[in-house]
Amino acid sequence: MDRRKKVLIFELDSGSWNILQPLLSQGKLPNLKRLMNEGAYGILHSDSPPISPRIWTTIFTGKNSKKHGVEFFASTSSGVKQKRLWDILNEKGLKVGVFGSLVTWPPYPINGFMIPSIFSLGTETYPDNYGVFQEIALSERKKLHKGEKKKKYLHNLLNIYLKLKAIGVTSETFHSAIRYFISEKVLRFSPKDRYWRKASIYLKMSVDVFTHLYHRFQPDFATFHNHLCDAVSHRYWDCYEPQLFESVAPREIDKYRKVIPDSYILTDKVIGRIISSLDPSTNIIIISDHGSKALPNTIKPYVINFDNFLRILQMQDKVIPARFGFKSLFYFTNGQDKEPLLEAMQSVSLADTGEKIFKVESEEQYISLSPVPPLWRRDIPEETPIRINGYGTYLFKEIFTRQKLKVTGIHHKEGIFIAWGPMIKKGVRAVDAAVFDITPTVLTLMGFPVAKDMDGRVIKEILNEKALLMNPVKYIDTYEDNDRLKTEEVEKINIEKVKERLSSLGYL
Repeated sequence: MDRRKKVLIFELDSGSWNILQPLLSQGKLPNLKRLMNEGAYGILHSDSPPISPRIWTTIFTGKNSKKHGVEFFASTSSGVKQKRLWDILNEKGLKVGVFGSLVTWPPYPINGFMIPSIFSLGTETYPDNYGVFQEIALSERKKLHKGEKKKKYLHNLLNIYLKLKAIGVTSETFHSAIRYFISEKVLRFSPKDRYWRKASIYLKMSVDVFTHLYHRFQPDFATFHNHLCDAVSHRYWDCYEPQLFESVAPREIDKYRKVIPDSYILTDKVIGRIISSLDPSTNIIIISDHGSKALPNTIKPYVINFDNFLRILQMQDKVIPARFGFKSLFYFTNGQDKEPLLEAMQSVSLADTGEKIFKVESEEQYISLSPVPPLWRRDIPEETPIRINGYGTYLFKEIFTRQKLKVTGIHHKEGIFIAWGPMIKKGVRAVDAAVFDITPTVLTLMGFPVAKDMDGRVIKEILNEKALLMNPVKYIDTYEDNDRLKTEEVEKINIEKVKERLSSLGYL
């Protein structure tokens, strides 16, 4: 394998130019600035709706969700209907590494490594001896320091350290985690303080383990997922741009104004560390699945009481709800259950005036409800009767709750694209690049043909003459066959586990 054909993708989930640009101009992102100056960059247009597992699967298949089958967070690796980039390269005999990418649980054997994402419903990894990282670093359910005697706690702490050290976590990262847990115990951090601090520590641990794996396996292709910027963009945007919101407490602004920019600054340091450990002939691509923007609270904070609403519709055991700002999404574990409920959701209205409450959108396995703005900009008395055709009339307070949303930042369709390396032109703007284009482009960079059943194009304007001479764009009909991924069977969705993970990430 020609070493110049190596590719590393850095997945910057929710990476957004509207945050990057001010920091770049202030000189606070030196590594990203260098890659942009010496490579190519531009907007990476997302697809709609910009739901992360859906878009990342589109990125790594080069195909739309109708083909690959992933629409929501409940999807598992065995439910992906099309080969992803690492599957194609693995079948070609290349070494591949996948770290943190979405919809990779359960992991499956490949010629390299696969560490599933933070949305995983289990701690399995490939190779399996890295499960300790998933168990300790990802699971908030397991907190060994609580309720233990000091001697036992110190013994477990030593065990944890030895296990993490064996898979690459540095003593510096481990000590920073210990300092955090001690501070949390002494200072009693609020949930808002704990959230960004833990997410930052998790990123540092992830980089340690990824670097260890990368040097162990020396993959021809690897991808690393960073979820920090997405997580903080959802929860701290009101403090980042308080002028766009009403009634943000000055104390909150002082405490959390820098959380979002600091997450990008940490990301830049992480990128610099990863790049410094790579073979200089590696081509590096940094992408986001979508961007982020403010969700101003100009609409009254009435949110659906999911438990009551689903109980009324008698669907509490068949639907996974999620909240994306003011939009509520209902994912049906069995698509056949959706149609009977669609008409009911479309009918939700004020009983006295007949005013519709929601704009309703329907896809194959989910229904999304968005509040009708004119209605939601006025105060609605709790005793107002709400009619649902076929299910009766209920009081407003039975279906809706007035509460401040956890989410103050939402997704938008303009993500980031940065490419750098020996096969990339310098100082070039990528024009009209889209999430469908990444897999075709990487296949070309690595000397393999693009499949005609992919929906994207090769971003040829970023490739230098040497790259196009060595690897001219070629095509085959498809990479699909009947012997695609051999995980045992499609896992049954554990609704409660999915809801728990969505809640921890601010979507529920």
